[in-house]
Amino acid sequence: MNNWWIFDTFQTTARLPGQGAIEVADFIGYLNAKREREALKNLEYASLTSMEFWNNSVDDEVWNNV
Repeated sequence: MNNWWIFDTFQTTARLPGQGAIEVADFIGYLNAKREREALKNLEYASLTSMEFWNNSVDDEVWNNV
């Protein structure tokens, strides 16, 4: 995405009457929050699957003797 597109979108949004600009800003915030939740969910899943790999009796015994 280039800066021109962002500037053009800002100008278009600023010309919306009444609550229009606020609704667009709210929707953009919603999309950002949705993307962040998905990224967090993916990170959580990755950490859970890696814990399954490391959580075993052999590794526990080795680390207990370090």
